[in-house]
Amino acid sequence: MAPIGILSLSAWLEQHGHECAVHDYLGLYAPRSLAENVDQILATKPEMVGFSTTTSAFMDAVEMINLIRDRQPAMKVICGGAHVSAVGPTLLQHFPEIDYLCIGEGEGTMRDLADGKPLHEVGNLVYRDGERIVANPRRSRLKELDELPFPAYEKLADFPHDYHLPIFSHIKRWGATMLTSRGCPYTCATCDRTVFERLYKYNSTEYIYAHMKHLRDKFGVHHINMWCARRVTSAPTKRNREPPPVIFRYTHASRWGSIPTSVPTCSTA
Repeated sequence: MAPIGILSLSAWLEQHGHECAVHDYLGLYAPRSLAENVDQILATKPEMVGFSTTTSAFMDAVEMINLIRDRQPAMKVICGGAHVSAVGPTLLQHFPEIDYLCIGEGEGTMRDLADGKPLHEVGNLVYRDGERIVANPRRSRLKELDELPFPAYEKLADFPHDYHLPIFSHIKRWGATMLTSRGCPYTCATCDRTVFERLYKYNSTEYIYAHMKHLRDKFGVHHINMWCARRVTSAPTKRNREPPPVIFRYTHASRWGSIPTSVPTCSTA
């Protein structure tokens, strides 16, 4: 599965004038050793390196950061993602090799840092001020997801050929994954809400149509998995109550279906 989060951030930064490279160390052809992955990262000559990590991958990120520190001690490093947002500022107490944390959505924070905005003015940022760890206030969530550019899939050299879908994977027809919403309309007590809080936002049907067409026309994608679709399709929203004719128009020759885990897929003809 393509790393949609960092691809979206990359596209956002480039939209605002900042060159950005993407390295997927879990990609099929990524080097096997962490040191070789670091070689590839530093070969892009970055001014700052960002890691998006889950809990299971966090220590791998820390090891790679230490390797970066060995070679370029002054390199600025920021970490974000679900694990960082859930654990929060305490990570800087235990991992001095990390310069910054991004709590929650990363678009505004990464743009502010790239623009050179003073650290104390960057919402969602956790940083050090001498010996003191400072956690800035949370910034407002993005209100209109349609303002975001499509993820920068083109930054993955082997996309979509080597990013096979975990389900409904076809040998002769490439597939891709799309996210059409952020957050969740429900309030389950067992679910962590630190990243998207209690706000549920979704793309318009027109944006989804354009995104699907972009994947098909530019990358030859004919199968799409839409993750978190149960949250989308069962939520009492205007998008579900009113049939989206623009998508019906696009998929009139397509097949729609669902699997037991309720991840709808579409296959374009």
